[in-house]
Amino acid sequence: MNDINRPAKPPAPPSAADRQPPDGERCIDSQHLMSPDGQCWICHDGQRYQLRITAANKLILTK
Repeated sequence: MNDINRPAKPPAPPSAADRQPPDGERCIDSQHLMSPDGQCWICHDGQRYQLRITAANKLILTK
């Protein structure tokens, strides 16, 4: 098989160092925010947002 027909290699996932916040930045573990049902509510500038964990273990923020 030549390179033209070969599927592109997916990018490598970020390393643990890439996921760390810059020095001096605050980082809060999501488990400290979430209720047992995997969601929390955030109020910002008079608006209410829902942060929830999906079935694929991703975070979604919705208004």
